[in-house]
Amino acid sequence: MPGWTFFVPMTLQSLIRYKEKMVQELVLRVLVEQDQWLHHHRNRLLYIYQAVIQVMQKLNKQLLKNPKGQKVIL
Repeated sequence: MPGWTFFVPMTLQSLIRYKEKMVQELVLRVLVEQDQWLHHHRNRLLYIYQAVIQVMQKLNKQLLKNPKGQKVIL
């Protein structure tokens, strides 16, 4: 019937399933967007990660040479 709207009341179980489905879709959408962001920025993140590793390696070498940490040069 055009122009008529019928409201079918949801049972508590169907409401819970509906809300669970909506939450699952939202989580999936966030994960997909996060994955796309990570893929887009992967090279930049790898560069930052490698730079941090290099600094940590240099710091470890300096600390091994000078255990008191008086002259740490990066």
